[in-house]
Amino acid sequence: MIRHAASAGAAWSNTVSLDEVQGNTTIAVVPLMPGVYFVRPIDASGQLGPVTALFSDGATAVGFADAGLLQADDEFSGAHDGTVAADGILTLADVGIFDDVPNTDALTSWDYPYGVSARGVYTFATTLAWATPRLVRLRSVIELAPLVLNDDWDQRAGTVDSWLSWDAMADVECDVEMQVRITTDDPSGSPVWSPWSRLDAGEYRARGVQARAILTSRSPDVAPIVSRLRVKAEQVAA
Repeated sequence: MIRHAASAGAAWSNTVSLDEVQGNTTIAVVPLMPGVYFVRPIDASGQLGPVTALFSDGATAVGFADAGLLQADDEFSGAHDGTVAADGILTLADVGIFDDVPNTDALTSWDYPYGVSARGVYTFATTLAWATPRLVRLRSVIELAPLVLNDDWDQRAGTVDSWLSWDAMADVECDVEMQVRITTDDPSGSPVWSPWSRLDAGEYRARGVQARAILTSRSPDVAPIVSRLRVKAEQVAA
């Protein structure tokens, strides 16, 4: 299992998935991005092994210059389908209605009385556009943390000074996948867009770029908390 975090100080729980190599192979090809790569073996029964962290500054022999930026944080003012934004973060929408709660004393979370949905899609509000088609390198920038909704302070071990976060942090139970679609037509006209495809880092010939993020959680009790969500465009420096 290979995962990545944009922040150099991130932990395993703050990562997004890159690849899951099957079989006994010891070689994996992943896109070059700054941040930390986490590698963790998993056996046939699903048991996870120790984590190995590898730092990269994303440097290449070819120089690149900034060519544009799509930034969703911290307003997240785009289109929400199963996602919500509040206080500068993006997360999955809740399941159920608060008015249907039979006993509020039994609630583990007032914000999410029935937990979060399994999947949601957030589409960026703006389009990255240029005057003419150009060859660009696109890279996703995601900062993610999982939030445990059924956490009870009274059940925590140790003193509050020893807690890494007042909010409970889970192991990897949630994920974010960036997707883009491109066009070589004028994006302000009637362009023909490519199908949506996953973006970690790659080269594209485009005049316009649109982006969306797929948020997922394997448990209704763990919410993905996205604080940074961007697509960075670069091109070879002259």
